[in-house]
Amino acid sequence: MPRPPRLNWEQHRPQITSLYQSGATSQAITSYLLDETGVSITPTHLRRLLQSWGVPRQRPRTEVTPDLKERIEALFFQHALTDAEIVKALEQEGTKISSRKVQEIRWEIGLYRRHNAEQLATAMAEVREFFEGERTTTNIVRHMGYRSLYVHMRQRFFNIPRDSLRAVYAEFHEDAIAHRRARAERKRSGWTVPGPNYIWSVDGYLYCKLEYFGIEIYAGIDAYSRYITWFYIGVSARTARNVFAQYIAVLSSYGFMPLALRSDHGVETTLHAGTQYLLASEMEFADCFIYGDGTKNVKIERWWGELCQGRSMFWRNFFSRLQDEGLFSRTRIEDRVALLYWYMPRIRYEFIDFVKLWNSHRIRKQRNRTHVVSGKPYCLWSFSKATDYRVPVPPETLAELQRIVDWDKVDLDEYLPPRTMDTCNNIVASWGELPSTVSEDQPYLEQYIRLRDQLRDYNRAQTEPRLSLVEHPVGGLDHIRSFFDEQRIDLDRVNQVEREEIGTDF
Repeated sequence: MPRPPRLNWEQHRPQITSLYQSGATSQAITSYLLDETGVSITPTHLRRLLQSWGVPRQRPRTEVTPDLKERIEALFFQHALTDAEIVKALEQEGTKISSRKVQEIRWEIGLYRRHNAEQLATAMAEVREFFEGERTTTNIVRHMGYRSLYVHMRQRFFNIPRDSLRAVYAEFHEDAIAHRRARAERKRSGWTVPGPNYIWSVDGYLYCKLEYFGIEIYAGIDAYSRYITWFYIGVSARTARNVFAQYIAVLSSYGFMPLALRSDHGVETTLHAGTQYLLASEMEFADCFIYGDGTKNVKIERWWGELCQGRSMFWRNFFSRLQDEGLFSRTRIEDRVALLYWYMPRIRYEFIDFVKLWNSHRIRKQRNRTHVVSGKPYCLWSFSKATDYRVPVPPETLAELQRIVDWDKVDLDEYLPPRTMDTCNNIVASWGELPSTVSEDQPYLEQYIRLRDQLRDYNRAQTEPRLSLVEHPVGGLDHIRSFFDEQRIDLDRVNQVEREEIGTDF
């Protein structure tokens, strides 16, 4: 049988050369030729052709700008990414760059992953100085494991190898290391989902009982990546209007929503459940919002345990001591105002800092828990190889929902009314300069007691303006309900949907 005539590849040379020099892969070029011209060629044969033609690959040159340097520095420190992870993050943002180029830019701005003896000694001395300072302020690092500690220090612009950091840490917190080693790890069951944004588990935080002292938390975690997508800390996280405002703020920030939300069946869920149903216009309610017992909402419940160990346990114990020693009473407005004034800003900073730390720490592979997806939550959520199930939010509908939030005047940042805040500011300003160091075990205790006592005198004198607390946004749902009614979303029906009766814990 005669052989088929040889193809004249010269007639395809301009197309092939153009595609190759624009950065197309061999596989992409072979697919293009087959689809557009019906010509079949293997990737190996194609590479030989290009070599015979002497065609160099002309990769687009990356323009090194101050913004690019700043972004690489941020990814290096704030998310503790490797060079390969930085490449993926930049590609996700539309910047084509190679690992080698990232390395060159890092070196140019003084960011090294390996240190000579002099650099290492300097870095260790700086870390010792930092740990000494923390002993007189927050002392947060005492409660961290090595992985969290490494990310925590990177986020504070310390560039030090892990082994050296461990050695310095052991100089200061040997007892904490022994305690963690002695703590037995309980066996846990588990599950996972196919990809990021498939389900967000959301819930209010009651685990460490800060709510009694006026501090409430609501958060959401992506079930696949364990990335914290949603975090609120303030004075009103358990009302429908506040959680609705939180969810609209989250959607406005991302421009998309998860395929489904998972929450317990609390009174605060009605509006954001209705919002999810409204935006998931092609889905049944049961497919986009899953109700169930809070104890089965395991992804967020487990993270509450991490938050409790990492941050909130200290504050719960500290506030409980204030109460036991007669230094705080929930029935006295002066005590509640003074506590929020001194401690809400610090607790917000610490807890949000913990969220950043969590999102950038590395989850290791676990031999006995094969369902656990290893990696950094930030990377798994932002540029995972798994299918991303995010659902774009229609801008027009989101704008309408934002107008409702604006009309409702729910201020997510406010924790004291403006006039009460001004009163506290004026009292504290009259004290002059505040101490530069803070007690590790009793932070701001002296200042709290002093402000509380002066607020009591202020109240006894019936001075104007009178002290008050931020009112919880309860009731007043008629305007919001009317909007959902116009969209044919029955909030009463949404609230009456039965909890799911399924075996898998979400």
